[in-house]
Amino acid sequence: GDYDLYSLGRDGQEGGEGMDADIGNWQK
Repeated sequence: GDYDLYSLGRDGQEGGEGMDADIGNWQK
C-alpha cells in the first residue's frame, strides 16, 4: 500500500534499525 517516505525508513515498514528505522526512532 501507500506510505509516507518521510515518516518510515527506506524499507517502508514501521520499526527497523539504522537507515530502515522509523523517523521517530532515529530522530530522538
